[in-house]
Amino acid sequence: MEERPENYVDFSVKYNDWVAIKRISIDEKITPEEVVYNLASIESSIDSKIYKFLGIDIDSIDSLAKNIAKQSGTGYKGLPKLASLIDTKQVKDSLSKACKTQVVVPFARSYLLNKSLKYMKLSSNIELPTMLKAFPELKTKYKYKAPKGKKFY
Repeated sequence: MEERPENYVDFSVKYNDWVAIKRISIDEKITPEEVVYNLASIESSIDSKIYKFLGIDIDSIDSLAKNIAKQSGTGYKGLPKLASLIDTKQVKDSLSKACKTQVVVPFARSYLLNKSLKYMKLSSNIELPTMLKAFPELKTKYKYKAPKGKKFY
C-alpha cells in the first residue's frame, strides 16, 4: 500500500452517477497558491451538486439570479438593490417553488445570493478564473476550461 505524504489533499466522491476525484501531494515544490487553486477546484466541482442533492431546482434559480442581477447592476454599487430584491415576496415564492421541501429554502436562498453576485461580477468565494488572473504561473500547470456560456470576470 502506498504511503501518504505528510501533507496532501485527497478528495473523492461517488454518489449515484457523480464521480469526483482530486488528489495532490504537497511537497516543497507545491506553492500555497497551488494548494488554494486545488481546494477552490474542489469547491467548484461540488457547488451546484450539493444544491441538486437537496432537491433544489438550480436552473430556475439561475434564471432568477440572472434577472435579479440585471436589475441590480454590476459591482458593489448594486448590492443594496440586490438585497431589496432578494427580500421580495415574488422572489421568496420563486424560491419556495424551486425547492422539493420547504426545509431547504434557506439553502436555495444562499444559492440565489451567490449566483446573483456572480452575475453582478462579484464573488464571495475564491474562483478559479480569478486565481489564474492573480497567479498566471498556474496556467502552465493547470488547465481550466470555463463552462460553456459562462462568462467570468
